[in-house]
Amino acid sequence: MGEAHPARRLIDRLAECAIGLDEANADGSGCIALIESVVHRILADFGTDLAVFESQLARVEGFIEERKRAEAEVVERSARLVEARERAQTARACAEDEVERCLQASPWAPRVVREMLEETWVRALAAARSDEGEESAPGRTLRGTMEDLAWSVGPKGQPEDRHRLAGRPPGRPQH
Repeated sequence: MGEAHPARRLIDRLAECAIGLDEANADGSGCIALIESVVHRILADFGTDLAVFESQLARVEGFIEERKRAEAEVVERSARLVEARERAQTARACAEDEVERCLQASPWAPRVVREMLEETWVRALAAARSDEGEESAPGRTLRGTMEDLAWSVGPKGQPEDRHRLAGRPPGRPQH
């Protein structure tokens, strides 16, 4: 039986369909059911007409193509998840660096302010960077508010600094 014979092509495609199947492969049930169905159909319908091999070959090829599409979707979804995780990790590292720089420039910041910036503010900055982009409006607002907070809890040696702090409306950062 030559390689071009419909029965040979069907056997080759069935073998391709079964690659990787073993007892631990929970996803193999669809392939096994297909193979059983193809064998039963051929046993029931084959006489001398080779068309049954062609029709079953088309079924197997359709199954293989569908499985390839499903595998490609899984790979794509996994790649998107890995990319999102990496983006979140990068955003977190950048946010931690920004907060650390701010706190290094503000050694007088009380412990409660430092802890809030290192925990809550880092998460907020990272989320803004990850969701909206590095130079997003929410990120700029968060950075500006962080800097204003660090400035506001520091010593005010100059009268204009005390006036600036006293004249600032609550919740309205001034730059």
